[in-house]
Amino acid sequence: MKGFTLVEMIISLLLFLVVSLGLLYAFSTYNRLQVKNLLRHTATELALKKASQAHLGNCTAEEVDYYPRGFSQPLKFHLDCQRTLLYASKKDRTYRVEITVTWQYRTKNYTYTLATLTVENL
Repeated sequence: MKGFTLVEMIISLLLFLVVSLGLLYAFSTYNRLQVKNLLRHTATELALKKASQAHLGNCTAEEVDYYPRGFSQPLKFHLDCQRTLLYASKKDRTYRVEITVTWQYRTKNYTYTLATLTVENL
């Protein structure tokens, strides 16, 4: 007799199904982690831009829409900026600037905070 029996075919198909489901899960996990890393990187860049604006004295809260590739809806990033005077002299002032970026992805809230010091010459 040549060929496979029905039992051998069913076992090989089940094995193929288990391996395929494992690969599908691995690919979906990889994709989800890639998107989370992209959003965290975007939050970092937004915080750095806001820090450079705060250095010039513009420290206000704002909302930013971001359109990731493959998304049908934009993601909203909320930027909050706090500028606190630490030290003042006749020559300069030192401020502590804290930028907090918050966003939501898959019903979970994420936060990134950047703190820096800026010196303003008088």
